[in-house]
Amino acid sequence: MNQPTQCIRGCGRKARNYTGGLCEPHARAIGRIRKRVPAAPTRTHIQNLLNAGATQTGISRQSGISDVTIRHILQQRSTTISGHTAEAIQSVTTPPKPAPQPAWPYRRRLQSLRAAGWRLDELQAITGLNRDTIVRICNHRWETINPATAQTIEQTWRQCAHKPIRPAPARIKNNGWALPMEWDNIDDPDENPAETRRQSVTGRLRHILTLMREETGGANHVSELCGVNHTTVLRILQGKQTHVTPESAEKINRAYVTYRAAHPRREYEAKAAA
Repeated sequence: MNQPTQCIRGCGRKARNYTGGLCEPHARAIGRIRKRVPAAPTRTHIQNLLNAGATQTGISRQSGISDVTIRHILQQRSTTISGHTAEAIQSVTTPPKPAPQPAWPYRRRLQSLRAAGWRLDELQAITGLNRDTIVRICNHRWETINPATAQTIEQTWRQCAHKPIRPAPARIKNNGWALPMEWDNIDDPDENPAETRRQSVTGRLRHILTLMREETGGANHVSELCGVNHTTVLRILQGKQTHVTPESAEKINRAYVTYRAAHPRREYEAKAAA
């Protein structure tokens, strides 16, 4: 069907395409053409939405504007867009950002894993975090972190904290960061095992742990009786840990006294200790 070349209202102006034979002023007057506006403010709004966690598909669904149009705006295909498009996209609100989390609990987790021998490249592969992000958190560069990063570090801590300890580089040891098993409550702001005086593991301490392990059936049971980390108990029994915190030593001694009161020593044990 041929489109009229002049406005059907008889004004003598040229008819615009897709207006039903109207010129631009008449088409705009009845809403068939909307005024075009600069695209830059809308582009900025879209970018802010994306930075806040929205997606192009989500913006398209909320605004009713096609995903292709939104992509073209971002790609700066045109310096202007229709007023209708601008209004629709500007009506999409920015989702509220989650509150940032204090960095110190997650700094402790990363530091303890580094002290336990986990390399930066390993933590980067497990967490998916940028290497610089891990370093900055460990080195007190950031006081807060976003919730997604906090959750990732927490998951990594749960996955790796109880695995065997490996040698750490000298520069990491010199930091004095506490090992995972040295924390009784890593989320207690008043606890700092790195500043707690550590004492040598005595022969008596290792002996009473050995006795309890033989009677209870394993290091797991001893750990539960003493309230001491399983890895700590196992490393003391294996002779791999030569120092322990006074708190852990006291817990082991107290647990042994309680246990022995309920389970008197057998004759062969008394001879072995003599």
